[in-house]
Amino acid sequence: MKITQPLQSFSKVALLFFVFFLTSNVLLADFSLVCPADVTVNCTDDYLHDLNVYGKAYTDYNGVIQYVHDCKTIIELDDCGNGTIKRTWGAENPENWKWFSCTQVITISNANSFRYRDIQWPLSIELISCDPEGDLKILPEPYDAPHWSRTTCAKPMVSYKDTRFAVNPGCIKLLREWKILDWCQYDPINYPGRGLFTYTQVIKLIQSSDSISFQCVKDTLVVNNKNCDSIWVELPIATLRTGCPIFHSISNDSPFAVGKGANASGYYPNGKTKFYYLVEYACGTVSKCEVQVQVVNGIRPTPYCLPGVIVGLMPVDLNGDGLIDEGMAEVWASDLDKASWHACNGQKLTFSFARDTTQHARLFNCDDVGENEVEIWITDLNGNQEVCKTKVIISNTNPNIPDCDGNFRGDNNTLIGAQWTELKSTTDQNAQSLVSRVNAKSGLLDRLHVENGLVKLMVNGNLVPQGNYTIDCFDLQGKFLLSKKLFIQGQSQSVELGMLPFGMLITRLNGQGISEVKLFSHY
Repeated sequence: MKITQPLQSFSKVALLFFVFFLTSNVLLADFSLVCPADVTVNCTDDYLHDLNVYGKAYTDYNGVIQYVHDCKTIIELDDCGNGTIKRTWGAENPENWKWFSCTQVITISNANSFRYRDIQWPLSIELISCDPEGDLKILPEPYDAPHWSRTTCAKPMVSYKDTRFAVNPGCIKLLREWKILDWCQYDPINYPGRGLFTYTQVIKLIQSSDSISFQCVKDTLVVNNKNCDSIWVELPIATLRTGCPIFHSISNDSPFAVGKGANASGYYPNGKTKFYYLVEYACGTVSKCEVQVQVVNGIRPTPYCLPGVIVGLMPVDLNGDGLIDEGMAEVWASDLDKASWHACNGQKLTFSFARDTTQHARLFNCDDVGENEVEIWITDLNGNQEVCKTKVIISNTNPNIPDCDGNFRGDNNTLIGAQWTELKSTTDQNAQSLVSRVNAKSGLLDRLHVENGLVKLMVNGNLVPQGNYTIDCFDLQGKFLLSKKLFIQGQSQSVELGMLPFGMLITRLNGQGISEVKLFSHY
């Protein structure tokens, strides 16, 4: 049995298959189509200008590189610029006419295409005016809203929320929280925080005016003549005058005010009280107005003086020659005070002879012999004054004092001179002259004593006959003074009068009116 033929046939088949396999691998290895790698670019880039910047496909045929210029481009983008650009190239193997193809995918992304640096946020601002709320509605740039210049691949949308913090209606701080959401980027599930931009703008709303004047009564003087401690003082209300209505608050720091607002009226004590009105406006702007309330105690002292004092002249040597030159007496106003007092405790009283409180004392001399009517002024610490009238009777009991008019002697001012010297008459001019002279010399003298008490009484030019008489005496104004009983005896027609008021008129004798009375002194 022969097997040579079959074995030979199998060997030929195997050899042919091996040669075909080697030939196919060589052909495939020598031709290839190479595409550029996939890339991702931002949508803000100018990617459509020239896609070749992202690469070109080429063929490698037995080491020969040849770029393929034609490709099929498919652009798939949404309205936010996201998507892909697919570039597909094709080439045919020249050895076996097999078609080769490859695709490059360019991914277009809008990530970070809109960022913080692209936004101009509104600046913070203070709105100071009569109506800052109105100004808030018409804010100009760059205070009105966020602005941006680039919106490629982005859809920014803006909103805000105001949060107010008010000190008062005229002082508000507003926090305006701006939010910008990029519709294209915002994806809180997959990319939390991306595409959301926030900013806080600070806006101060301050009410104020170009014309502002704080007015209050700076000094108030009140006389308290009701009590010794305090008195109600009604003060004008402090006001702030402005060119337009603005919110403000006025207070005072007076310790005696009933309220602490613009009205500082209250019970103020005697003396001076200083305090301030304060007005606050325009977010802490404070103005002050100083006020002084002076309450003066107007209660006057109560005078109580002695009815009079008798003071004798003292001899005085004026030139130091050892001889008496004058008679003088110093009297202090306080010497005539009996028990003057004041209703308010702690008031020190001073005494003077005149409204001028420096005239505490007064000098009397021979010209003042007799009764001197004086005023005693009582003054308290506040200058309140009252006055009482009294008398200082100056007497001269020292015959050695010279220059005390030769027609007078002693503290009784006895008139010495010719017999039957006429002293007083309602009609006789000479008598009037004598009386005037006596008045001028004696100053405030209002009494006359006739020494030895011998006078001569004539009625209507005739001596009155012996008998008992009653003389009614009136002053020069016709006021009744006194009645004096007289007894005229013998032919001397003399009568003892004793001391009679000087300057009086004798107008009635035994109740009957008389037209003329003459009174004579006999010495």
